[in-house]
Amino acid sequence: MESRQFVRIRFLLPLLLSLPLLAQSPPRDAPVFPFSEVHAGLDGTGFTVFHGETVTPFRVRVLGTVDQGAAMTRMIVCRLEGDDLTKTGVLAAMSGSPVYVEGKFLGAVAYAWPFSKEPLCGVTPAQDLLEVKTEAQEAAARGGAGPMESLSSFLAALEGAQGGDAAEPLAADGSPRRLLDQLQDRGFTWSVAARGGFSTSGDGKTPPAPAQPPGPGGMIAVQLVSGDVQYAAYGTVSWVKGDEFLAFGHPFLNLGSVEMPVVAARVVTPVPSLQAGFKLSTPLGPVGVVTQDRKTGIFGRFGERAHTLPVEVTLQGRGPDRRYHFELIRHPLLTPALLAGALNSLWNSAEGQAGVRTILVSGLTLELLDGRSLRLKDQAFAGPTYSLDAFNYLSALLGLLSGNPYGEVRLKAIRMTLERMADNRSATVEAAWLDRDAVAAGEPLGLSVRLQPFQKPSRVIRLSIPTVGLPAGPITLWVGGSFAVEQKMAGALAEVPHSAKDLLKRLAELPSDQCLRVALAAREPGLLLQDRRVGGLPPSMAALLSAQPTANASPPEAASLLWEDAVPADSVPDGMVELTFTVKETGHEAK
Repeated sequence: MESRQFVRIRFLLPLLLSLPLLAQSPPRDAPVFPFSEVHAGLDGTGFTVFHGETVTPFRVRVLGTVDQGAAMTRMIVCRLEGDDLTKTGVLAAMSGSPVYVEGKFLGAVAYAWPFSKEPLCGVTPAQDLLEVKTEAQEAAARGGAGPMESLSSFLAALEGAQGGDAAEPLAADGSPRRLLDQLQDRGFTWSVAARGGFSTSGDGKTPPAPAQPPGPGGMIAVQLVSGDVQYAAYGTVSWVKGDEFLAFGHPFLNLGSVEMPVVAARVVTPVPSLQAGFKLSTPLGPVGVVTQDRKTGIFGRFGERAHTLPVEVTLQGRGPDRRYHFELIRHPLLTPALLAGALNSLWNSAEGQAGVRTILVSGLTLELLDGRSLRLKDQAFAGPTYSLDAFNYLSALLGLLSGNPYGEVRLKAIRMTLERMADNRSATVEAAWLDRDAVAAGEPLGLSVRLQPFQKPSRVIRLSIPTVGLPAGPITLWVGGSFAVEQKMAGALAEVPHSAKDLLKRLAELPSDQCLRVALAAREPGLLLQDRRVGGLPPSMAALLSAQPTANASPPEAASLLWEDAVPADSVPDGMVELTFTVKETGHEAK
């Protein structure tokens, strides 16, 4: 674990400026200066960009080394000198700036101490940095489970979001809060840009053209989101050989094997700060892809393109429809959070919050790489956290697909429409009651549900519950919001998903939340046998089957779904009521 006495040099985001070209430039193919030969008093030269795209030299004096053992970070402590550094101190986004001593590659600037009165830094030794390119490949980009691992956990998250009690996943600027917290723990500082970029109709801005790959000391940005929404982290190239490069001098997110787009960058101006200054920067055109994110830096190749996930969004509301396009990195843990953050950034930039009380997510289509597409039913989100709830739904959906245990779901693209509505369409399920406690199978049974719409008179919805064919005994009835009842139903289905195809089918069947859901279930112990729930077995048969490796005992409160329906409610019901009634014994059960 790295010492908390220093922080990694932080990255930032957008804008521009330039300085005259300097004659001095980093040496090419410099040999490595061995860490074992580093000692206090060595003088060297570092290279970084302070203005525009011009690589500028600065002086370096070695003060000593820190070696905390094989499992810890070792670094070379240096004092930096130069006109810019005297005024600004060590800057965020200098991470990766190469340092040379006696014509040899000493290492890359990587760490700084906040509130330092002198421009002191920690340099990652060149030997440690070069290990990044030779480390074995790992399956981190696709091997881990996503934020959601099951349909029931997906529904639980949505039900919590509808109630407004779920932890808010986004920061005030629309960025994914958990992701930003993680990056801040690693020493990153950045901002987020949302713009009205190129539209899907081709009448807006076009993607930037490829840029010239920078050499050692040049600026780059790793883009987590690109296009009409941009999340980028900035740093400096440390080493280049052919089309291969190393940068940063410390991990970005320490994810192992990754696939992240890299663009060239321009520095607008250094921004001095008593705590820690930074380079105010803006991204340019694409130059390559990062394939390794390791303890001592990132490794990538120039000239390659990352395979990202395109997202097309149409915003409907004030004025004509507006269409936007952005692309996300593909990673089971990051992509869901980035989708939510990007949508919220775009929504706040384009629409704002004034006058909006409900958001409708419609036309949500997931295109798969195998040519199939999944069209989900429209969902509305209302109330004080309407937009965060909507984007949390989309994030949880993507997390379920990437982290499901059944099989890989490979997405080609995502399309959706977000529609703003001025009225608050939320409604609370206040109460529900049956007109009797016991019925014979086939007899009519009335259900009344009282809804309290937002700032409107309450109303009662009356429904007739079918009882034909119900088994004798106690029956559980659930009525309420779509996601809340669906969560209960997920544990009572006769057949549970056992493949990615089954999961996609189940998601496509989820009804709109602009309805009142009603479901009946009989509570009984049972078995999950080859992904089917089997109940009502004789004790001897249950004992025999439970010994089979393909059988799993259901929990004692397991229920078998008997019937369900969705009734249009002209609102977004929230909450759920559970009732119980009894089907009388009649000497024989209705067939």
